[in-house]
Amino acid sequence: MSIFLCDSCFIIALADNTEAMHNKSCSFLKLHEYGHYYLIPYPAMFEILSQRMVDNTFAMDRLQRVFLKNPYINIAYISDKDYRDVSISECLYDKNNIERDLSLVDTIIRNMIKSKNIRKDALISFNEKDFKDVCNQNGIELYLLN
Repeated sequence: MSIFLCDSCFIIALADNTEAMHNKSCSFLKLHEYGHYYLIPYPAMFEILSQRMVDNTFAMDRLQRVFLKNPYINIAYISDKDYRDVSISECLYDKNNIERDLSLVDTIIRNMIKSKNIRKDALISFNEKDFKDVCNQNGIELYLLN
């Protein structure tokens, strides 16, 4: 059993068949469906359930089938409460401390990767440059689906 922390890009591509990485996301889920856990950071849900997504009937149906109606997929939504303040500070004020510009959601995910309070084995993402360093520093496997 593995515990996967999910970047929003993975969930969006999984749901939306017009996304370039849709097939790779579906293949990953098919290989890792039974007995694994998928942790979705709560702020990622704002990106996932955007207006574009909720207007896409196919994508919304797929999200429901994958996450709500599939008894073999274990989903947990992770609160960002403990990571908000530091992440906002890093986004707004500490730009010199990171080598790249990151969204607030990606900064929160990075801080969740660093956290010892969240059990996770791997991060699923398409964005190596945003997460490789923090995953390596914290012994978290990075599944790149690109």
